[in-house]
Amino acid sequence: MARRKADPQSTLFNDAVNIGESAGPSFLPASTEATVVPDLALRKQDGDLRNIRHPVEMSAIEPKTRKLTYLSHKLWMFLVSYSLQTQATRTDLGLLWRIPLSTLQKDIEYRSNDSEHLKESIRQCQKTLVEWASSARDRETGEVRAWTSTQLLGSVEFVIDNRGIRCLEWTFPPALLRQMQEHKHWFESSLAIANQLTRHSSLALFRVVSRYKTSPSGLTERRAWRDWIPILTGESNEAAELTARLRSRKTGDGSGAKVEKYKEWRYFNRDVIAPAVKELNAVLDDIWVEAKPIKVGGSVDSLQFKVTQRSDFRRIDDPVDTVEAGKTTSADALVGLGLTRKLATELCREHGEELMNEAVGRVKTRLADARLAPVRNVQGLLITVKDELVAERTSRVSAAVAEQGPRRLSADVMATESLEDYRNDLANLARRDWPSLPPEVQDDYLARFKQDGIPVNLKVAHSHFEKSGIKQPMVRAMFFRWLACERAGEAWTPSDRELLAFERSRRAR
Repeated sequence: MARRKADPQSTLFNDAVNIGESAGPSFLPASTEATVVPDLALRKQDGDLRNIRHPVEMSAIEPKTRKLTYLSHKLWMFLVSYSLQTQATRTDLGLLWRIPLSTLQKDIEYRSNDSEHLKESIRQCQKTLVEWASSARDRETGEVRAWTSTQLLGSVEFVIDNRGIRCLEWTFPPALLRQMQEHKHWFESSLAIANQLTRHSSLALFRVVSRYKTSPSGLTERRAWRDWIPILTGESNEAAELTARLRSRKTGDGSGAKVEKYKEWRYFNRDVIAPAVKELNAVLDDIWVEAKPIKVGGSVDSLQFKVTQRSDFRRIDDPVDTVEAGKTTSADALVGLGLTRKLATELCREHGEELMNEAVGRVKTRLADARLAPVRNVQGLLITVKDELVAERTSRVSAAVAEQGPRRLSADVMATESLEDYRNDLANLARRDWPSLPPEVQDDYLARFKQDGIPVNLKVAHSHFEKSGIKQPMVRAMFFRWLACERAGEAWTPSDRELLAFERSRRAR
């Protein structure tokens, strides 16, 4: 009698390790029935979706063929989670899992009755090839699996059981099953967060940063920025090139040159990176995600992401405890935000304690809101808020004076020198506040100055700015005068009353 060959999958899960919150895939006695996943396999006692541990090799899915959509990626993520949480029964066909479609649709929040859309997402997982490499040597066999290529899903069937319940039944390719069993490290992934996201790039980036959220550095793997394109878009380079070529044929561009999905970093950042980071930071309440492009020779060469615990930001940036009202001055509150006593006193004398108290209140409210971007430069934020309040106050005063028919400055009322002194004073304030502004605010001002602040016919100034920014004295003077005008708004051309008030305050200093 011929000896029956061992089932290939039967060798994969002997002595399977526990890689999730329950036992991982392992053999039970042989059966012809698929393992039915319990309705609450992925849920806690309160009914919320739980966090699931996944092998780190599955954190970044890089398609080598075809394309994954948000739904197909999320569907695969949940099917893997079901399998990791449910012991598999060996059948003549290998390891099979089955789940009622109603449970699957509830868990992935798929509220449509369009089963064709669900089937198409399954086909995408079956057609998409992924690869990974390993340098680890198997302790038992001594083998090194240097390269692995596999689909994301094996066979999948829609089944109506003997009770009339519509179910989904699936298998995984042997190589993927082996990876689920033999992994050495895992990361925790939130299924609830995955359901809140709306785009593939956000889901893919979420899985990547989830792997590194407990890393001391918080930095993800550094890759050439183009290598991130298939990971975050879900579209393989092969599929992207094919799509681009078909599009070029329709438009009549038959150049035959190699077509790239994103020719420049700025477009990839605009269309993929920035929206994904923005959505993640709006949804996540425990970590903050930042893109960290690395430049070589003035252009972006590679990219990694930085993951920071939000509690760390609050611990670094939170001011000292608020002192009870009536027991402190505005200067004390400003010192509590990190300003020097001298600068705090100058600000209170220049703008008044009432305005600075309001600025402190707004800053503290902003710091306490963990849903917004973490504040790296509290002092810079304070100066920005102060400028906003000054602008609001100036606008109110100007409106009140306008109702009374104010007279604009003229040579008969006030000397031209007084106006120049007034504007020079605003420029000096802008120069003083500049180092304290947040970097992103500085970059915005510099970009606007380059476009609108330098006269078109002043080519020398344009040349100096391109070479050294605002380091050249002439450009620096032009910049701070322009910046002062931008910040002052209508107050750049004061009324007689406002200019007289300036002269009195200057004499009182």
